[in-house]
Amino acid sequence: MRFDLPVSGLQASSVRASVSASNMVNFRSLDSAARPDLVPFRPAVVESVAQLGGGVKTTVRRVAAQNDVGGGPVPQSLSGGWRAGGVGGVETGVSPVRETVNLRVAARAYDANVAALGVLDEMARTLLGDQDKNRQDVDAPVNL
Repeated sequence: MRFDLPVSGLQASSVRASVSASNMVNFRSLDSAARPDLVPFRPAVVESVAQLGGGVKTTVRRVAAQNDVGGGPVPQSLSGGWRAGGVGGVETGVSPVRETVNLRVAARAYDANVAALGVLDEMARTLLGDQDKNRQDVDAPVNL
């Protein structure tokens, strides 16, 4: 049984939720690394890629500002940020609505992976002949 598949999905969902929460919290902030330049916060983007052997590889990157070296315009998928919440009316690239949706999607993906782990656990118990009658109650006191 491959328990690593849903575990990688749990990790990816956790990263996605964490990044969305960070984007939402900071959508009206200045980038602390560039504070003297009064640069608006640059949101992070999560990219998940399916691995050849199974599982998911998740990476996080910051959206490049237009004036960054090697940076370009904000990707089309990230345009339409929250202008009113930006610093001095400057576009931050963060949409609270989009980030709320991302949090909900991450929560549903997390729930689905927890359910998959439960199914795998039940299958392993069945295959190993470890039915509920042989299982100790988790809350039962341990006799030492």
